Amino acid sequence: PTPRCSSDSRASSPSHSRRSAFRTGGRIELISRIAFTEAWERFSLLNSIGFSNVFPVGLALYSKSAPKAVAGTIMGVYYLHLFAGNNLVGWLGGLLEKMPGTQFWLLHVGLVGGSAAVMFLASRLPVFRVAALSPPKSNLE
Repeated sequence: PTPRCSSDSRASSPSHSRRSAFRTGGRIELISRIAFTEAWERFSLLNSIGFSNVFPVGLALYSKSAPKAVAGTIMGVYYLHLFAGNNLVGWLGGLLEKMPGTQFWLLHVGLVGGSAAVMFLASRLPVFRVAALSPPKSNLE
């Protein structure tokens, strides 16, 4: 590679000079890459790693627990919940610039509290109690 002249705008930027100091053979070392990234980039990396680990497990859980006649439909429901969740996240993210910070985060607290209350009340319904008491089916039969 040719050395950059001082008039090159990329060479004079602080992030470029920090990152170029850790180049070895044209590649950026993974640890230095993570160390010199912004906090939101590290969160995004960990979030992506977590999602890529949870997604196949959840999909397998849905496909194995569904009756064979509706397994494809149930897997579609799994993808549909991801679609609905990402739409909700996009809508909430759009409110960030329109609302004061305190109200924005209190809205999140209210959504989590409301969801917890709905799940608690749903767990008290007789339908879910009977399903929880029934013995699990064996796939060996």
